[in-house]
Amino acid sequence: MERFEGTELFYQDALDSQAKHKDDYLIFDETGKTLLMQAVIQGFVDGVDHILAQSGRGVINFATVDGTTALHYAIAAGDPTIVAKLLSGGAKTDAADNDGRTPLWLAAQKQDSRMVTILLDYGATIDKETGGSHITPLMVAAKNGRYEVVDILLERGADAAKKSAENKTAADYARGSLDNNMGNSVNQNQALTRMILKLEAAERLDDYPLDVMGYADLNEEAGRLSDSVA
Repeated sequence: MERFEGTELFYQDALDSQAKHKDDYLIFDETGKTLLMQAVIQGFVDGVDHILAQSGRGVINFATVDGTTALHYAIAAGDPTIVAKLLSGGAKTDAADNDGRTPLWLAAQKQDSRMVTILLDYGATIDKETGGSHITPLMVAAKNGRYEVVDILLERGADAAKKSAENKTAADYARGSLDNNMGNSVNQNQALTRMILKLEAAERLDDYPLDVMGYADLNEEAGRLSDSVA
């Protein structure tokens, strides 16, 4: 097939051609990338619209040989318009690649709070782990020192007490992030420290009184922990 041209006419020609070969329907290259995936990768919104209109919902959840879906690629590209189109069109929020990484996991790893919020709004499973390592989105966000994403995940109910295959919690990974980034500014290190304290408070959620809404105030508990070690 010719290289990806990024035009509506090309999409229509390609769709018409490949529709004649049912065994290879919508497969774009040897890795299993579909035309939809290529449009997503290149950020071609009109192309995404055209392909979805022509091929229906079935193509949305096709996966490459390594299990990557169009939604995975959209999260990697960071385009909220395309992500929203895929989700509203029926993309599976919990589709996992061969390593067990879901779109939410990738968004947390990318430190993209906007994508994390969108995926959670569409019902993504918040604590879905990777394969053998059993790393959750909260753990990977904490490992990368992204307190904005950590805050969102905790507020939406992520389990801070879960442990990875290394027997580590999100707080453990956050402490490692602080140790590896001692060259940060004072403000950055203070933010990381508060994130660690908030994660530690979340681990002990059952030991704390709940407020009238049924939630522990993690910020308040983190503040108390901070005062106790000051």
